[in-house]
Amino acid sequence: MTRFVDKTHTSRFFLAMKAMRHMNTILRGSFGVKLGRVALATLCSLTLAGAARHSTAAAASSITVNMSAASWFLQGIPIQQAAATYHKLHPNITINIQQDTPDWSTKVLAQLKSNGTSPWDVHFVTTPFQELDADIAQGIIQPFDPYLKASTEPGARQLKSAMIPSVLADGSRNGKLYSLAYSAEIVGLEWRTDLAAKVGITTPPATWNQLKADLVKLATNLHGKNAVTITSAPVLHDLQEAWVMSASKHPFTKDGLIDWLSPEAQQALVFMKQLTQLKGTDKGLDTGGDALWQAGFSDFTVAPDSRAGWIGKAGLGSAAFVPLPTRCAGCGSGQVFWGNGMSLLKGAQQPQAATDFLVWAFGPDDSAGMAVHALQADETPVYTAYLHKIKTDPSLASQRWQLPVINLIANSLPQASTLYWMQENQAAQKYWPQYVNTNMTALQYAKSVTADVAASIQRSKG
Repeated sequence: MTRFVDKTHTSRFFLAMKAMRHMNTILRGSFGVKLGRVALATLCSLTLAGAARHSTAAAASSITVNMSAASWFLQGIPIQQAAATYHKLHPNITINIQQDTPDWSTKVLAQLKSNGTSPWDVHFVTTPFQELDADIAQGIIQPFDPYLKASTEPGARQLKSAMIPSVLADGSRNGKLYSLAYSAEIVGLEWRTDLAAKVGITTPPATWNQLKADLVKLATNLHGKNAVTITSAPVLHDLQEAWVMSASKHPFTKDGLIDWLSPEAQQALVFMKQLTQLKGTDKGLDTGGDALWQAGFSDFTVAPDSRAGWIGKAGLGSAAFVPLPTRCAGCGSGQVFWGNGMSLLKGAQQPQAATDFLVWAFGPDDSAGMAVHALQADETPVYTAYLHKIKTDPSLASQRWQLPVINLIANSLPQASTLYWMQENQAAQKYWPQYVNTNMTALQYAKSVTADVAASIQRSKG
């Protein structure tokens, strides 16, 4: 733990020493050297005893670090257990973790306005591309950097350099770390290797044309009334953005929004509409999502990599994760990825103690074993050292499917920084049913989305 210097106490100590030196001079002249030394020794003893009492009281003073966490995080990661262990190691520090509520950020802003403090020191989970820029603009969060520099926890100084560079970039703005990731996820194609093999498909599709051919084959052997060949989730990064990134090396505008009007994005939109018109596909590509995949009724799904493990764990068969097929070999810019992160709140009352705990629990040394728990939940590690560990540690053999995932994350373009991802997602979903179910063109769809986003930006500035 970092030791803070009590400047008030230090000043008092040196003032006392100065007074004693002055008294010694007086005593030497009035009563002689011996009496001066006795008085000086007595006063020095009293002062040092007081300093000792002060140090003991400071060491024994209790610190409570308050954290707000999403319910799904609390269900998957044993953070409460880690907090209890940390308290045993540091008896004067208590880590208090509360489940967050939808209005947690409103509460933070209200208390900051009221007295300049936050009701919590840390909030997690933060998804950088969705909320980081807005949180910074609102003044809700602050960077970890000064507290990492001051921390004495092992791994604190190396934390940023130990992280996969693209994950570090995802959680950073202007060179400062605002979202400390404990795991990462990336969108791609999950496919049922067992079901695909039944129609002669033994390798995953690498290009759009190959995917279309595979979907035609899979449609001849649908495995149930509710079965579909491919589906996705009705959200921007799993649907429209995923395919735009698979088409373009430069998917974003200078403002951080999707470049909907670019030729590559237009081709992606046309291709997606073609998929919805194939036999056996999830009409709209966005009505089944996780539910159909988890129930075993989908051959392919476009989703985060963690979904691949669901099939085997449910005893439904075999599945694997692969990169999303691209418009052509080498055409894309990777895929949407993000670090599941923790943010240090503005007005945190124990920012250093909070940072120390997070480094201990989720830093590169993995002192609390949280990285292993994340791996067991099929979430991808964020430190490059895990490439070697997964390759060589027999106990992690079941997680070797993560190796190409880590490579894909390392080589994907980080999401562009924007305050308006949520508004873009809302506009994209608003016009999507009209686009896939009517004669609306890709260009009309793109213009409708960009017009809505522009209007939202204008309102926010007004």
